[in-house]
Parts: sequence; structure tokens; C-alpha cells
Amino acid sequence: MYEAKSSKQMMYIPKHSESGFRHLSSKHENPHVLGVGLKVHTYTRSKHLVNYLHANNVSVDYTRILRVETQLAEAVARRMKLTNGIFVPPGLKKGKPIFFAVDNIDFSEDTPDGKHTLHGTMMTVFQQEDNATEPINATLELEAPINRSLRSTLASFVELNPCDVKGIPSPRLMPNTE
Repeated sequence: MYEAKSSKQMMYIPKHSESGFRHLSSKHENPHVLGVGLKVHTYTRSKHLVNYLHANNVSVDYTRILRVETQLAEAVARRMKLTNGIFVPPGLKKGKPIFFAVDNIDFSEDTPDGKHTLHGTMMTVFQQEDNATEPINATLELEAPINRSLRSTLASFVELNPCDVKGIPSPRLMPNTE
């Protein structure tokens, strides 16, 4: 390849603003490059790796990843504010059957609260594809990226009631109506 370039082309060093697509605004951003950065950050949470990929024009920079993740989280929070703290995914159709898959996860490992246990529940909703019916919710609308972290939290719009159960609760038994 080098023998096909002139000596002037070989000696040319681009200015910082001309050195590749990574310096373009997000308006002209390559979706593949953004997707690679999001996927790598999701799996590794590594700032160093994302910035390394950015330096090699494979990903957007780490700051851009944080802004996109924040945009998505804020869009979900705004949607939940409108639906009383419940997120209904865009694309679900009214009047069509839905299917749920629910699973719990229990870990006895090092956790942020220091109690060495984590209990979580994950629920996924499925629905057969139907292009004829209008979705319940429109797609999420992302606002212009300003911050790299959330400005508001879920607690700011969802009121949690205190639990006044003392001791070990016993389950309520339902009378047998058969």
C-alpha cells in the first residue's frame, strides 16, 4: 500500500479535527461504533478498554457511553413517572396476549451493603409480533446529552410505604372455599 502513496501523502499528519469519525458530533455518529462501545462497557464496565477502542476508531469515547446510558435511564425514568412507577416497554400491543418469564436470583457473595447476600427478581414480558396493531407506548424519546450521571432517581417520584411488620411474619391462610 505504501508504494501507491506519494511521499507528500506519506508525510501528511492530519490535524486533530480531521483524524477520523470519532471526532464527529453525535448527529453524524456511526451507530455500529456506538453499539460496540455500549456492548463492551455493558460486559466489562472498563473505562480503559472503551477508551482503547476509541483510540483505535472502533468505539466512541467513554464519556459518550456514559451520556448515552444516562439518556436511556432518564428516558425510562420519565416514562415510569407517567405510568405510576411501572415501565411498560415500547412495542407492546393492546389486546394481544402477553407472556411473562420470572426468575429470582440469590447470591451469597460480597455485596455493597456488606450483608453478603443479594436477592433479586427479573421479569421479562413477551408478545407475538403484530405490525397491524398500534403499540401501547411510543418508543423512548431521548433528550440531548448533558450529564454523565442521573439527575433524578427513582425515589424522587415513587413513594415507598414503610413496612411495620415486627418479628417473623406468619403467612395469612386463606379459607378453603371448595
